[in-house]
Amino acid sequence: MDTDKLREAAIRLEQLIPLSLRALFHGAEDPLGWLSVSQIRIFRSIEGGPVSASDLAEIHGLTLGAISQHMTRLQAAGLIDIEPDPNDRRVRILTVSAEGKALSERRAAARQAAAEKLLRVMPEDQLLALLDGLTFLAERAPAPMEPRRRHQA
Repeated sequence: MDTDKLREAAIRLEQLIPLSLRALFHGAEDPLGWLSVSQIRIFRSIEGGPVSASDLAEIHGLTLGAISQHMTRLQAAGLIDIEPDPNDRRVRILTVSAEGKALSERRAAARQAAAEKLLRVMPEDQLLALLDGLTFLAERAPAPMEPRRRHQA
């Protein structure tokens, strides 16, 4: 493909991906919809397993103060638990609470149902081609930033 066509494809992807996500999940119940994008990202990182505030700061490129504010809000909402690290009392370990897990599961199920509703009317050959293309891109994505260590629960 020539350079102009590649550039046009890149521009279209940048425009289409957010619109596609909006179309896929439109109308889905979102029990976490009141969270900011940053809070959702931080919450999703905590879902990956026990993590410290400093690890979250490293992963998200935020200051420890900013992470602390997000932690306070997420804990006040009942979404996460914060406990001292048994090996270092200065370190706080964050985990998703039972309520946070339940809300996250409800959100995922609602988003999946909304996506299924839209994908049901998409021609199968187009759906398979879309999945192939997205798989190609996903396989080339850089690995998500991981903290230097994950803490044992």
